[in-house]
Amino acid sequence: SSVLPPSPAWPPSPLPSRLVPAMPPFALSLPVKPGRIDLVDRALEPVLGGLRGANGVLNLFVQTHGCAVTVNENCDSSVRHDMLNALDRLVPERDAAAAETKALLYGKSLCLPIANGSIQHGTWQGIYLCGFGQDATKAEVAATFVPARARPFGFTFGADRRASHILDEQVLRHLPPGAADEPGVMLVHEQHTSASLAVAQDGCDLEPGMSAIIPEKWNREFFTHTMEGDDDMPG
Repeated sequence: SSVLPPSPAWPPSPLPSRLVPAMPPFALSLPVKPGRIDLVDRALEPVLGGLRGANGVLNLFVQTHGCAVTVNENCDSSVRHDMLNALDRLVPERDAAAAETKALLYGKSLCLPIANGSIQHGTWQGIYLCGFGQDATKAEVAATFVPARARPFGFTFGADRRASHILDEQVLRHLPPGAADEPGVMLVHEQHTSASLAVAQDGCDLEPGMSAIIPEKWNREFFTHTMEGDDDMPG
């Protein structure tokens, strides 16, 4: 469900002059432990402190080998434990190449919507810093911010079944009037921990392939976060 305000009038009023320039890269050096996934939202407070009142996109880029950054569930630590065990099933080796492969699966960069200086997370979302390499003790992260012309907007999509759902019409329908006629870049960010976004061939359902990679039977074999049913932790 969206927690964002209704779409603003378009074109919006200009941003305050202090927010017009993009933020130069902000260097973060975050502690990381091999074989761990940690929540690092609080570590971003020095960055967000300089973005009070800002609307735009915050990008985090991890520069350290064997480390990754992503967004997922921030409440139950068993989710992070299960994710590490799932990755070990997919990539059982313990060398540097395996660490880089795991980091590739989770991603080296992350784009986050910022409204009024705050990250627009869903209810149970947090930022994961993942350490897969055996040697790293610090993860070097470059944070950059690009301002937007308006506040982010949002909508609720009813996914009535486990499948790939086409969102093009819904996204375009909720754009502020006239926005589709302007050149630019749009960030689409989902706020549910068991959903994800991708670009694929129109009408192509990715769910069978994804279920083959992370099968529901793992929920009965070794996952510990099982209280929400067979499709929750695999999702």
